[in-house]
Amino acid sequence: MPLVVMAVVVVAHLALGRRLGFPALVSTPEIYPGVLGTLLRGLNAVLPLVSSALCSFNFAVIAQEFWRGVVARQNSQPGENALTALVRLVNRSKRRYGGYVVHAGVALMFVGFTGKAWGVDRETSMKPGESQVVDNYRITYKGPRMEVDPGKRMVFADVQVDRVDGGSLGLASPAKFIYRKMAEQPTSEVAMIHTLRDDIYLVLGTANPQTKVATFQIHINPLVSYIWLGLIIVIMGATIGLWPELVLGESGAWAYARAAGSLASSILLAFAIAATPGRAFAQATSSLHAGTVETHSQEEREVFPMLLCQCGGCARLPLDGCICSTAEEERARVRTMLASHTPKQAIFDDYVSRYGTAALAVPPNKGKLSAIWLVPVLGVI
Repeated sequence: MPLVVMAVVVVAHLALGRRLGFPALVSTPEIYPGVLGTLLRGLNAVLPLVSSALCSFNFAVIAQEFWRGVVARQNSQPGENALTALVRLVNRSKRRYGGYVVHAGVALMFVGFTGKAWGVDRETSMKPGESQVVDNYRITYKGPRMEVDPGKRMVFADVQVDRVDGGSLGLASPAKFIYRKMAEQPTSEVAMIHTLRDDIYLVLGTANPQTKVATFQIHINPLVSYIWLGLIIVIMGATIGLWPELVLGESGAWAYARAAGSLASSILLAFAIAATPGRAFAQATSSLHAGTVETHSQEEREVFPMLLCQCGGCARLPLDGCICSTAEEERARVRTMLASHTPKQAIFDDYVSRYGTAALAVPPNKGKLSAIWLVPVLGVI
């Protein structure tokens, strides 16, 4: 049965995925030059289909185990309905069925992780009153406004977000905060709108005070809510598995205290695992040099993320996310080279000749570094 379910899901994903906004095969940029980069690009293209197949197989196996257990109990205990049989089945084997619930939660979290493959990133400029359609949403720029307090000046851009097929998601207001003591290093305040299907992030790049034209970065991350829903199910499964079973001579209060301690440890571990990516992202972007950089071509969008800023005052941000003067000078140099039709590899080589290979976000695939992929393989062996 699990194999049949997996086959049905694979066929349905191939047939209907693109229509629903979740294509089974995706097109990804080449993240690494050469043959290895081409192979990795092909692997990334099919990973969403592989993930949906494995998650559906996991769900089917878990459902089959619960179904078999309920049927077996009803056969041995005539007269029990399905719900009663399920409750008593789980009560008799808490660790086993609690583990199944944990596995279901982890599989649901991987459904959420797979959503990254269908994410949409868009950079655009709009005048007040203009609208643009991004994925399934209509983004309407209402206009800028400014607020001032004793420590900073705050520039907001009010944006109305609606579904293309109807329905309003509300008003979002990404902003730039300009602090009096650090006027040359404004910070970006991201506006977020959460739905069960997507998380929408709006970042204000610039807002011209004369023309009121604003530049935005729009990021749509699908299925993020399923990560948190999966975490809740993991905690539920841990609660079932760790629920105390009283034994002769053991105090009821002590048994529940022991279970509470174990459960608290499991919950803390689960939250630590779920929060790690978010905390790492916050650390990586906490530099005061972080900001929004406007790119003018596809070549810039491919080159800037590969080069790390070497100013020494930021957390080695890529050139598409650092707004310091050093990063601006490097971007100008790269734009000049691109305008003269310099190949991307030549631009990377020029950057390496001045700063070393550590200045690249991805190590070059040549020389001794071409064998770097052997490290994890040898580690496993």
